[in-house]
Amino acid sequence: MRNEKSVEFTRYKVPIDIFFQDGRICCEWCSMSFINMKRHYECNVTREEMVSPSDSIGFRCPLRDLEEFK
Repeated sequence: MRNEKSVEFTRYKVPIDIFFQDGRICCEWCSMSFINMKRHYECNVTREEMVSPSDSIGFRCPLRDLEEFK
């Protein structure tokens, strides 16, 4: 019997394409980043706010897991 106050979630892993303009591999030029209401760059995938978007990628960026990026 299900508890009436419970919520169940389903999680899937899917591949995503991430693009960078002019080969600049940083959050500022990533196709998945946007400027949020606080005027900070934020990742649309990880919801991480970037500390230094013009010269690095986020700590939780999926690119960090790729062998070819390391």
